[in-house]
Amino acid sequence: MRTTRLIFLVVLLAGLTLSACGQSSSSPPVKRAHSRWTIQTSLKSGARLVGISCPSDTFCVAGDGSTVKQTTDGGQTWTEDRAAASYSVYDESCAANYVCRGIGSRGGNYIYFMSEVSGSTWVPVSGKIAEQGVVGVDAISCPSTSECVAVGTAAPGGNANHYPVWVSSDLSATGSSRASIWKRSEISFPNLGITGGLQAVSCPSARVCYTVSDFYQDGAAFFKSSSDGASWRPVAMKHVAKLSLASLESLTFKSVSCPTSEACTLVGLTRSNDLFILQTKDGGTSWRWTVELGARGPSFNGRSPIVSCASAAVCVVVDDYTTFLTTNAGVKWVNEYEPRADGLIESLSCPTSRECFATASRVVLINDAVASLGAGRILTFSEVPSP
Repeated sequence: MRTTRLIFLVVLLAGLTLSACGQSSSSPPVKRAHSRWTIQTSLKSGARLVGISCPSDTFCVAGDGSTVKQTTDGGQTWTEDRAAASYSVYDESCAANYVCRGIGSRGGNYIYFMSEVSGSTWVPVSGKIAEQGVVGVDAISCPSTSECVAVGTAAPGGNANHYPVWVSSDLSATGSSRASIWKRSEISFPNLGITGGLQAVSCPSARVCYTVSDFYQDGAAFFKSSSDGASWRPVAMKHVAKLSLASLESLTFKSVSCPTSEACTLVGLTRSNDLFILQTKDGGTSWRWTVELGARGPSFNGRSPIVSCASAAVCVVVDDYTTFLTTNAGVKWVNEYEPRADGLIESLSCPTSRECFATASRVVLINDAVASLGAGRILTFSEVPSP
């Protein structure tokens, strides 16, 4: 196994599964001092890396705007793919090696969906969706080589009564600029006084997708589609020990990862800025709730916390500088505090239960707050056995 890959030296505990009823794991997770994030020095990037997608333990792409970094050997070497002239790429999802789609913009004004094509370039695969500031596309998930689902915000900075969703089921003609490839639909909510958006999306199959909004509003924050993204229904968060309706309404949801059609992990922040983790193994019928007090640290990252689950049992959560790992579907989380010299973690992708890749940015802190974000870097995680 290459040293640049993430190596979790763990044994999956047989028989430990997510409980049928929501339980609270209030005891502090175990710390492991012999673990670290390792910087991949093979990547030379002078720009901030804001997204990463790894469909396998050897292939990853990470965008820094005008270029997309790519590795085919687990990070030993990185090449650079250019975006089409005047375009940028700021988030990516790869259904397979060399089959990647992204969200981009042209001249910083209009949103486009992008696609990786032969010749090491990224080109638009749709006409312009909307002007930025009117409609925002925040996340994309591609469960197959021909289908992707993207989610976002209807009216940033104003009132709205729906969440926008874009679905494509015909992406075989890469490089096409036909706007008809993508079809827009909406998830309605009846509160005109709240500005809301869909923060993240995870599609474990071409048939099933999940998405999460910023806030728990009007009785919902989590939505499921069993129709290729054509229609959606809210998933109730019930039977969660020590989690009241008032507590739900005070949460800010940030990320979701669903490795199977029934198992999902949601992460976000409580009102006091502590990390919370919500997990279901049965599509939302029951939930497990975990709060990690004081996990965030002094600086704030708008994309954090982030979760990536390689399987229903194995998930990794990153929160600024902190790594949390479960190998038994959330029965126990291992808390790994990482050295800040590696930078502020901004995105995460775990293609297998033994490998993870993350992007991080060098930071300048003033009075324990992030003053600026610098050049991006790729991190891999390795766990060293205790002596």
